[in-house]
Amino acid sequence: METLPPSLQNAYPLLRSLPAPKPLLALFEDWQSGVLTDTAHVSLRKKLLHWEKQKDNLSSHLPQSPEQWEDFRRMLLSLLASPLVLLTALASHLATLRQFKQVDIDVQQKLALLTQSVYAPLANRLGLSSWKWEMEDIAFRLAHADEYANIARALASKRNERETFITSMIESITNLLVKDGISATIMGRPKHIYSIYKKMQRKALAFEQLYDLHALRILAESVEDCYRILGQLHQHFVPLLEEFDDYIARPKANGYQSIHTVVIGQNGWPVEIQIRTQQMHQFAEEGIAAHWRYKEGVEQESSLSSLVQSLRQSLATDLDALSFDAWEKELAGKYVFVLTPKGDLLRLTQGATALDFAYLVHTELGHACRGAIVNGKIKPLDEPLSNGDRVEILTQKNGVPNLNWLSGHFLATTRARAKVRNYFNRQAADVHLSTGKSQLDRIKSRFRLGSELIAFLIQRFPVRNDKELAIAIGQGRVSSEQLSKAVQDYIHPRIEAPQKEALSTNGSSQNKDHSIYLPGIGKVTAHIAQCCAPQPPEPIIGLLTRQHGLKIHRQDCPDLLALPNESHQRLLKVRWGNTLSDDTQLCLDIVAIERDNLLVDLVTCLTKEGVRIGHFQALPSDQPNSIRVHLALSVSVEQDWLALMDKIESLNDVLSVSYCVEGINYA
Repeated sequence: METLPPSLQNAYPLLRSLPAPKPLLALFEDWQSGVLTDTAHVSLRKKLLHWEKQKDNLSSHLPQSPEQWEDFRRMLLSLLASPLVLLTALASHLATLRQFKQVDIDVQQKLALLTQSVYAPLANRLGLSSWKWEMEDIAFRLAHADEYANIARALASKRNERETFITSMIESITNLLVKDGISATIMGRPKHIYSIYKKMQRKALAFEQLYDLHALRILAESVEDCYRILGQLHQHFVPLLEEFDDYIARPKANGYQSIHTVVIGQNGWPVEIQIRTQQMHQFAEEGIAAHWRYKEGVEQESSLSSLVQSLRQSLATDLDALSFDAWEKELAGKYVFVLTPKGDLLRLTQGATALDFAYLVHTELGHACRGAIVNGKIKPLDEPLSNGDRVEILTQKNGVPNLNWLSGHFLATTRARAKVRNYFNRQAADVHLSTGKSQLDRIKSRFRLGSELIAFLIQRFPVRNDKELAIAIGQGRVSSEQLSKAVQDYIHPRIEAPQKEALSTNGSSQNKDHSIYLPGIGKVTAHIAQCCAPQPPEPIIGLLTRQHGLKIHRQDCPDLLALPNESHQRLLKVRWGNTLSDDTQLCLDIVAIERDNLLVDLVTCLTKEGVRIGHFQALPSDQPNSIRVHLALSVSVEQDWLALMDKIESLNDVLSVSYCVEGINYA
């Protein structure tokens, strides 16, 4: 069995000074004796040894910014994993500080930084005041040797006198209170060197100007007794009224209550006296007004704060198994803290992977990620990270995300998954944009139109600009049929009849055929959609619904354009009853390679599409071995011009199909 490491051996005497970490003391005694059979002791020993290995790595990667220190402390608690390991770590660190003369100056400076930023705040939160004060004083001595020496000399020169003064003041005040029949507890409150230095800096005071080098705290039984004590003090001693504060009548924002006063005692020395009830004192020490909360100036999660408070209270009794379970569950529940190659600390959701880490650092780093080195070893991208891991991302130049990252266990954080999803959405949008632009360019070329068509289409459909129009076309939200009808309306604008419909004697409109016909079926029952309320001869389309059957919309209805792609299969071609025989003229120019049966194939295609040929003319083409065919066609108003032109162009040896003005002269 491994022997007890020196740092833990040095921690043992300090741990024995605590009230009741009995399981921990039993472990150390068994460990030192070489007999370690208890299962709980074996588990605790494993955690202590793990911490011993981790702490040196942490010391090499300290946070570079103040805001990261609270996360660093949170990570430290997660690594400690047990309240007993935490206590051992604090004791071990204090023991190391006491031996600071045995290490190099660089190590001393790192010890000072760790103490001030991590270990002293943790000791403070647990109520280990004596440890906290000693840690801060030693760290202050290492970081600011001259200032420490000046304050230490000033304190040492009158130490015996100050101790005698405090004793005599306690005796005098006790006698006063006994005579007045007041029961109270009086205690001296020593001021350690680092707190003296902070107050001198905060208030810009010289050492001689400090009033609380001599401090007393009086705990009374009631608020009434607090004010009676204050009256006795101000009656028998000279008060410095400018230093008086009544936080009982006017509590601090954090709820802190106490009376603060400074009086002149024997030898003309000032002494600061705090007067409060036992309940106020408990709140100041353990409630939201506790020193570590407002003096450290940090925000902490309520669950962790409650856990630290319960551990603080349990130090006065026993640390039982329930305390261990609650501690480990809280610390292992939410976050994992990892380090960048430069030592920056990052916080991720528990279960996060190296890929999550990469996306947290930078989106492009995540996109280009192809592997990770964790603690010097290559690690799979879907393996969860652990607290304290040092992560380096391996990248590929011009790398892009993998769609598989959105499945499996590659990504645990919502932030990273959103970045991958946004990438593929942008890629799809780029494809839709390109597809839509190509279709618009083709239409402009076929119909010999310019940008004025685009302006018309932007007004026709619910889009704001040409980019949105192209994307809507590429996505299919603006169908080929809708686009074709819009082009027809642009080329041949509909002229609405100016006269109103004649009304019958009963006020209704005269018979007008508003019936709906479904190709291949005939007249059907349908409902006019109120969102667009189409009227003949506006181009229409049917939408099958569960509640209302077939509903008739205008082909450019905004509600239809907003339908998801999977709903497009419920759209049906329909037409008004009064437009069954309405035809329009479409003139086309077709260029094709001259071959046998070309015209037969062309006529067959037009016949299948229900198109009648009104004029036909074949002429030589400018292109070699090709002919030019001019067609004047009679098509129904529902005919999709674009689809018809595509079908003609799909015939073998057809080179191009374009729109032309009827009656063009080829001579």
